[in-house]
Amino acid sequence: MILDVGSGNSPNLSADVLLDKDVWGEKAERASQPFKRLDGKLIVCGDIENLPFKNKSFSFIIASHVIEHLGNPGKGCRELMRVGEKGTIVSPLPFFEQAGTGGWPGHKWYVWIDQSRRLIFECFDLSNWFKVCDCKEGCFVRLLFELGLKDKLQALVWDRKREDGTVARWTVFEWKGSFQYEVRRNE
Repeated sequence: MILDVGSGNSPNLSADVLLDKDVWGEKAERASQPFKRLDGKLIVCGDIENLPFKNKSFSFIIASHVIEHLGNPGKGCRELMRVGEKGTIVSPLPFFEQAGTGGWPGHKWYVWIDQSRRLIFECFDLSNWFKVCDCKEGCFVRLLFELGLKDKLQALVWDRKREDGTVARWTVFEWKGSFQYEVRRNE
């Protein structure tokens, strides 16, 4: 079984179960109808920080563009490991977040992978978002701004490619069994 967490209006087609926090729109309606079926898929109204599934219920979990929105990403990570055997977490790279307006509405965390393969969450500092991200990309973006090259930054980000030729806009973290993470809050 494959779970798509935070599936929204663009679910992964290979998922058997879709979970989203606001499937029906009204809290009262959600409380009375927590499950629904559509095109053979089970749709569950729920929260990644408190997944309504038994331990190891899923062989694979997809969490795409959801973890950067959480109030407590550590709790979300623990829940993913509890209910899944393996999975993929996708979030915008800090480089991509910082090149625009300093993040998209609702995003609370820069998400990146450090050299020891830990998933790092750094809290946005909305008063000065360059102060926060310690990843090497965040330092590069900060340098471009300091050198007065902000106008070049957006084009650079949109054209950025990985060694294999794919576009480098997302942190893609694959895990099996369990994984290490760190949550860095502003002090």
